[in-house]
Formats: sequence, structure tokens, C-alpha cells
Amino acid sequence: AYYVTDGEVTTLKNVLTHLLGTRGVPPIKRSVRFGFAWRMAGVMEAVWRILRLRAKPPITRQTLRMIGKDFTLDISKARRDLGYVPVTNWYEGIAQMRG
Repeated sequence: AYYVTDGEVTTLKNVLTHLLGTRGVPPIKRSVRFGFAWRMAGVMEAVWRILRLRAKPPITRQTLRMIGKDFTLDISKARRDLGYVPVTNWYEGIAQMRG
């Protein structure tokens, strides 16, 4: 797999804060502890399963695995094998979105 990003190291919270900021949404200031969210997601999954609800719960443990902990996408393989070079950096892109 190849990861293609702007090469910046950041967090999902930072990305969402800046993206939403381009639309006038104030910064994210509150959060829930991961352990609490994990337990609540498990409860929701169980309730949905017991009630045989078709839709997915508002939050699942699978979603939390993807968004609940920081991780880094390494683009060195794309740089090496494909000659990938980011066209712009994160902050220039956000500035362009602001207009």
C-alpha cells in the first residue's frame, strides 16, 4: 500500500479543526476519554445486535480504532517507488480553502 499525503505530521483533531475552520466552525475543545468511548461503542454494538437494527450504531469500536488513537502515515514508500512529491503543504492548502 502507498500512502499519499502532504508529508506533514499532524493529528486527526488538528485536521478536522482546520478543515471546519475554513467554514467558520469554531475549534474542537471537548473530547471523551478513549476508554469511555470504547465501552460506549461496545454497548451500542450490543444493543444494535440484540435489537437487530439494520443501521450501524453512531459509533463502533472499529471506527474508534481508526479515529480514536493517533497514527502516522509514512509516505516514504510512495516517494521512493513512485517518485511522489507533495504539490502543496497542509497550511498552504488550508489557506487556499479559506479563500
